[in-house]
Amino acid sequence: MKTSYSATLALTIAALGLSMAHAGETEIAAKAQQTLTQEMGATAKDMTVAVDGNGVATLQGWAQQPKDVNQARYLVSRVEGVKTAHSTGVRTWSSTDRY
Repeated sequence: MKTSYSATLALTIAALGLSMAHAGETEIAAKAQQTLTQEMGATAKDMTVAVDGNGVATLQGWAQQPKDVNQARYLVSRVEGVKTAHSTGVRTWSSTDRY
């Protein structure tokens, strides 16, 4: 089957666009992860952040207490490029904020 030059070019451009979008998501997620580490230190060591193409950040992993989850979600939501942050994938070791 023959593929026209314009069809090949269109596919290449589309692939580059997707690749660039993915790179942007990865960069925002890395920035969000760095913010967690800098602001929360070891408290955030078991949490990870993923960001989709719409700027929705999803936190996953483990936190010590519910207030740690709230703080992480707040910090991530303030990172440039993040429109909203969800933490439904974060589990806590304790169900209260008491020590």
